[in-house]
Amino acid sequence: MSTAPETTGKELEELLSIPLAERIEAVANDVSSRRDRFRSIDAHELAEALGIFDAWKPGSDWHFQTHVEKMTLEEYADLTSPASEIVYFIQERVSVERFQEILEITEKWGDDESGDFSFLTSEERLLIEDYINEKNLESTIMNGMGGLGYRTITSKSGVELTFEGEIEDDGECIRLLTPYEIRDGGGTDLSNSVVDY
Repeated sequence: MSTAPETTGKELEELLSIPLAERIEAVANDVSSRRDRFRSIDAHELAEALGIFDAWKPGSDWHFQTHVEKMTLEEYADLTSPASEIVYFIQERVSVERFQEILEITEKWGDDESGDFSFLTSEERLLIEDYINEKNLESTIMNGMGGLGYRTITSKSGVELTFEGEIEDDGECIRLLTPYEIRDGGGTDLSNSVVDY
């Protein structure tokens, strides 16, 4: 992992002293070469220097998505009382006979029991977890949480520079990652998330 030089303010001044297209190219070369000369410039200041003037409150030229980390059936059951109610999520998705079998098992659980769901088929488990995760995503969207914004600019040489912002429910970007951090794998890992684009 490369180490950025300490910021003196000279790097930002240098960027601002040249035309916008050249600034973008200079940062693209810096990111690609891993020299990281401009890496320590404040993320919002770097974005503005590259012509992104709405990084504090991203607008329509950004790509937005909301995400929520996937939850297993057991994780959800630990937060739900009684856990036996969870099986109703698939009542309409299984046969009447199968649902009756499921109820006979879960009705034996006490109110405080999280339950053992090993009796479910893998398909039934997947249906329940899909339902849980979709509902969690809907709730996250309604509460204005879990928002990410992306803005990519392309240099004349074809290098893409991507910024990633964590967006609050009021639209403010509270954390902005630069192309340097994205290059080094610092972007949000969505591999275990449900995402709404």
